[in-house]
Amino acid sequence: MVRRRYRRLVAAIAAAAALVLFAFQFQMPASAATVTGNATYFDALGSPYGGCGLPQAQLDSPDFVALNVYNTPGDYNFYPRPVTDAAKVGQWNNGLNCGRYVQVTIGDYCTGVNDGAPNQAFCRNGSWTSDAYNGATLTMIVADSCGDSNGWCRDDPYHLDLAKDSLNRFARNGTAVGDMYPNHWNNRHISWQYVPAPTYTGDIKIGFLQGAQALAERTGSSASAVTAGSTTPFLSSYGKSRAAPCDTHAPAETRARSY
Repeated sequence: MVRRRYRRLVAAIAAAAALVLFAFQFQMPASAATVTGNATYFDALGSPYGGCGLPQAQLDSPDFVALNVYNTPGDYNFYPRPVTDAAKVGQWNNGLNCGRYVQVTIGDYCTGVNDGAPNQAFCRNGSWTSDAYNGATLTMIVADSCGDSNGWCRDDPYHLDLAKDSLNRFARNGTAVGDMYPNHWNNRHISWQYVPAPTYTGDIKIGFLQGAQALAERTGSSASAVTAGSTTPFLSSYGKSRAAPCDTHAPAETRARSY
């Protein structure tokens, strides 16, 4: 029994080490950089979990976002995950940005057609205009991935897909806007940046996703005990739970998304 527990401990340590080595293949974006993009919303994480491998009930925040899997403007093809061509890696960063927090600020409203159609301009036959909702902010956690073949998830590298229930929790001067969605939404501009996890306390939780394919099989690593679909957090200051590269060979998920 002791020997079996020891082997499990060694396997867990090997998994964490291999995942850290895997992370160094891709450069993490600067924490302080503020970027501007378009925002959409989706109804909820998929079942049984979102792209980051955690069920919605297990998230550290009810306010969550999805990041783009790919950075392929004008290219709407699907590529295997993890994405091995660094030029095609989106902000989701093969799952390495899962569990990070972002501070999102509401920008201008589109008065035209803003449907994210492939190979079409954003906000067609209209213009971007400011209104009373500009400047409202909300801190949210990265919990899902957006790899759809549309303009949002391919043409805009800084697009965020926001949880629908969070839209009216954006606040100005400490007061929630309350009614931005649905009549004042239309996939607004946003600006956002990565921020430290709020009110972080306690231990980091490490978990492994059952039934995931071995990371060694997909990366050529010799650490065959590592699972790529794990929700193994990296030891970092980004948050309480950072998921490792995940969802490629994990059980299928369904997800409700609206644009």
